[in-house]
Amino acid sequence: MAIDAVINQKQDHMRKIEDGLQKSSNSIYAVPSFNVDPNLERTPLYSVYIFNIAHKEFDIRRPPLVKHTVLKACPKGKKYICVGKVNDIVNERWVAAESGQILSRGERGERVAMDLINPSNLGIDQNAVVNDELTNQLYGSDNLGQQGLFFSRNENPTDEEIAPVRARMEKYYRAKIQEADILSQDERRRGEIGPDHHLAGDYFKHRAKWHTIAEVPETCPNCGEEIRAGISYHTNANGRMCVLDWRKSYNSGAVKWDEIPEDQRWERTPKKSKEKETE
Repeated sequence: MAIDAVINQKQDHMRKIEDGLQKSSNSIYAVPSFNVDPNLERTPLYSVYIFNIAHKEFDIRRPPLVKHTVLKACPKGKKYICVGKVNDIVNERWVAAESGQILSRGERGERVAMDLINPSNLGIDQNAVVNDELTNQLYGSDNLGQQGLFFSRNENPTDEEIAPVRARMEKYYRAKIQEADILSQDERRRGEIGPDHHLAGDYFKHRAKWHTIAEVPETCPNCGEEIRAGISYHTNANGRMCVLDWRKSYNSGAVKWDEIPEDQRWERTPKKSKEKETE
């Protein structure tokens, strides 16, 4: 459910200010200092949540607001993970070098989230295409919006929000695979193949000389032997076929219908016979 912004009722310090303004200026009243940024005292209207759909941890430095933070990787088997949250207004405070005065400035929460994810994007539209030349000159490959990070006002993002994020990430991964395939052909440049190339290879299960897919074997529930994950049948050490999924094995032609145990059979749709043509 979307988090809707609401208008706060007047807070105590604002009521005191209004009362003070209505009274004589010759008297002294307990009115809060007008030098205080009201953003520092207001109640947040909503939160901005930062999510990650990639199986990758991000180490981010974005001074002055964020000196250093680590955004966790999305665990395998999950669609996303919440890795951070900021208020609708994020306040920055610093000491002015000239006067020593403490200054403050409020920044919109979406802008702070965007700066974490893609500092080249000066707006809040996550689907905006940022000029490649600007990205390369200023921030290099810091566009993490194409690597699985995104933000939302929703505490639980919708499928409609996740879909474009996954599309951007898959486009990035395809480009990394293509790049690694080219690098692998030049012996002098094979060392340039890095973690993101292998992450992309794992995501798409890309088999190549530069990338080996490490598959964790499973235990067959029938014979106890180690098998490749996701198979419907295999031949065990005794040379006999061990079937895990009769329907898939039948559809692939590995077994015949009369070989399927009766308690494992299903109702088959009868094939339509062609009607004889009459002259």
